[in-house]
Amino acid sequence: MTVERLEAGTIYFFYRPRVVDEHVGSLDDVRRLQIVLHPWAGQSLRLLVLGNKRLPDSTAQERAWCFVDRVAPGPEDLDESLGERTYRTRTRGLRVQPAARPVGEGAYLIGRHGDHTHLAFELEAPRRPGAAQRELGIAAEAGYLVAVRNPAAPPSPEEGRRRPHGPLAVGVPAAHFGDRRFIPLDPPELLDHRGIDLVLLSAGPQAARELGLRPEPGAESVAHRTLIEDLRIGRRHRLLEPLSAGE
Repeated sequence: MTVERLEAGTIYFFYRPRVVDEHVGSLDDVRRLQIVLHPWAGQSLRLLVLGNKRLPDSTAQERAWCFVDRVAPGPEDLDESLGERTYRTRTRGLRVQPAARPVGEGAYLIGRHGDHTHLAFELEAPRRPGAAQRELGIAAEAGYLVAVRNPAAPPSPEEGRRRPHGPLAVGVPAAHFGDRRFIPLDPPELLDHRGIDLVLLSAGPQAARELGLRPEPGAESVAHRTLIEDLRIGRRHRLLEPLSAGE
């Protein structure tokens, strides 16, 4: 059975620490894991948030929920979601939420194989994952089965416990779903709707390679490789250490 390539682009991984601190030692110090998908054939960037702060283990039968938190026409429109911000609380006064830190960058591919879809990625930075990537479940290459949850369907008890609470999905054509609770991520433009829920199920890098789902960055990706620079996240060198160091 042939595999239909639906979309390719650049993938970025960020984590936001809970406090402004030089050292983040474990997931307890991480507020959230964020993923940005930037298709090479389009301009919009999709910001995804993972509920359990780490990707599923690509060597085990794990799953993870995530949702589309923001769809932005350009990198500057993600500054509010990824940059540092201040806020005031009733008990602690003025607080600072630290900027997200880049922890991975590479190429991704979404493909359809029969009645299901895959998401595969391959890191380009860091070349060899280090401690930060391992803690967040970011492998050098990985593959997942990916499905989209029908926003009109009431969640099951398990979904209610495991799904992160994101914004309400609006404007999603009901014809895509019919009476199904989940559908493949086809077309990938479903990701252009804020609030869409996704579930990722580990398939492993070997499955992606066997299907020919290996991202191949080309000249068309060059114009999209400036997100981190545009956001000026690296203006302090220490924020780039998880991305550049690895092992």
